[in-house]
Amino acid sequence: AQGDLLILGSASGETPTSALTARKAKQVGARLVLITARADSTIARLSDLRLVIRAKTKHGADPGPASIQPMASVFEQTMLLAFDVVTVLLMEKLQVSEAAMLQRHWNLE
Repeated sequence: AQGDLLILGSASGETPTSALTARKAKQVGARLVLITARADSTIARLSDLRLVIRAKTKHGADPGPASIQPMASVFEQTMLLAFDVVTVLLMEKLQVSEAAMLQRHWNLE
């Protein structure tokens, strides 16, 4: 909805379902934050803010530090921590309970 914030994660920034959700969010007036490995992607261009994680992905985005973990594991683990930190900080700043957040979760469907 107008004034909402959508935070998406997509290593490539080209994931079709994420791109569709991003476009829908922008159409209804929501702000968009993307956590990605590619700052020059389709979804990144739609985003109001990007958090770029330099990590190996299955698409060969910025490899960042070397890792023996397969495909996008390092990116996905780092993204999970980033989501948790952002969520906790927003909940504190906006004084929003977990129950209130659950009511608005996935309201774009």
